[in-house]
Amino acid sequence: MSRAVIDRTWNTFEIILFEASVLYNTWNYRNERASVDPSLIIEFDPDEIKKLSSGRFHWITATGTIKSGDWDLNSEIFIEGHNRWISFRRHYYNGRPWSQTTFYNNNVEKINSNETAKFETVEALNRKCSEIDNIFKQIEEEGYKRQIELIEDGETGYIGDGGLGFGLNTHKNILRHEISVDIARNGEPLLNEGRHRITIVKLIGLSTVPVRVVTRHSEWQSLRNRICQEIAHRDNTDRNEMERIVGGIIDEYNYDVVLGIEHPDIQALLEHKLCD
Repeated sequence: MSRAVIDRTWNTFEIILFEASVLYNTWNYRNERASVDPSLIIEFDPDEIKKLSSGRFHWITATGTIKSGDWDLNSEIFIEGHNRWISFRRHYYNGRPWSQTTFYNNNVEKINSNETAKFETVEALNRKCSEIDNIFKQIEEEGYKRQIELIEDGETGYIGDGGLGFGLNTHKNILRHEISVDIARNGEPLLNEGRHRITIVKLIGLSTVPVRVVTRHSEWQSLRNRICQEIAHRDNTDRNEMERIVGGIIDEYNYDVVLGIEHPDIQALLEHKLCD
């Protein structure tokens, strides 16, 4: 079986899983005042995405969910300073070959042991490193492109990178492979999926990056619902007055909101009319 057929088969499976999950979760949270629209793309400053999510929410099946608990308080792994960050920086800015990085050697060690490994062979790891090099070069030279832009430009097709399936492709399911975050109770974006790309974007120093939301903390969603309750009937209200009202709601919230009223997930409520 050719690599192209394998790619399309894998991507078709992902698309079906994503579409089914979105349908189920959208229905499950249909009564939320503030929409959990899984197709919403918001822009974050990469510097605001500092830690990995410890929620263990699947980047496909948990899309559009709301979860309570302390999962957002246990995120202690910082992206900058992680082995991946250090290895990428040494490879791209100090000229160190992949084979001399911790990222590479840790994966080789897993391949050669009985430990579950992301890559089945060293050859597969080498292919991945080449793909990462191509992604770095593309972002550095052309800026960050969304998944649909990559497909339109013919720059995608690897297994698991958001490529096309067999006749089931839409703009909504193509975005499944955008960088994804979970949002904590205080609005902090915690990285769910896209570790290689967020590391690259941070190293290059881009000012914004598009992300999609997988899971929101229930308390954060309650804040969004409260905002929608206040603004849903104010269609003719001046934008400055609207922001004053929302700012007051944020000030009364139990937690200091990261980015305040400028938080992308709050701005989306004002700009995209996501209040039911």
